[in-house]
Amino acid sequence: MGLGNGERPGSELAEGGWPVPGLQVLELMTQSRRSDAVANRTRLLDAARDAFADLGPAAEVTYIAERAGVGVGTIYRHFGSKEGLLHEVVLEAVAEFERELGDSEQSAEPVAALRVFLIALLHATDSYGWLFDAMLSGQLPEEASHGIEGVEAGRRLSAVLERGVTSGAFRGDLDVDVASNLLLGLPLTWKYGQLRESMPNADAVDRTIEVFLAGAMGDESPRST
Repeated sequence: MGLGNGERPGSELAEGGWPVPGLQVLELMTQSRRSDAVANRTRLLDAARDAFADLGPAAEVTYIAERAGVGVGTIYRHFGSKEGLLHEVVLEAVAEFERELGDSEQSAEPVAALRVFLIALLHATDSYGWLFDAMLSGQLPEEASHGIEGVEAGRRLSAVLERGVTSGAFRGDLDVDVASNLLLGLPLTWKYGQLRESMPNADAVDRTIEVFLAGAMGDESPRST
């Protein structure tokens, strides 16, 4: 077909007869594909979080893809494998925990920093309890666990407790290692005990801190209201 009306090679006519360069058409198509890819990736991560919450790391890629409304191949294009997808969800869990903690371990008063830490820990338990189970049972694949070690929850909690001892907020003979391990066990009692059914996590944290402080401060603390 010949060219006419000023049409240039490599051009198409847009509505109204104005020429649209082929390069611009290609760019628009590329942007559309990128938008679709981003949307698919988001849907996959949302579906994966729900699937792993329901079935743990054993959730099949076909189940995840069906929940996301995409083909199985989309998982492999974005994440390489199911383990790669699982790893991305693990990294999201770590990032959420880190964002909630912020710099409280260094900037907040020790008791306030302890409260921030424990609330973040229970929020993580509510959202990613299946991940705790998988880690404790050894069901989390090694390739999916990279990044968790960087959280160093125990070290960060110990730093808060040590700062409390140094500042006088906690008693000077507090055994920081024992106290840290006891407090890190809170997610297990929250997930499998009765507190979760009787109060919101913020109240559970306040009650836990109240009991902890009664021993950590060496005297009876007034009950919070």
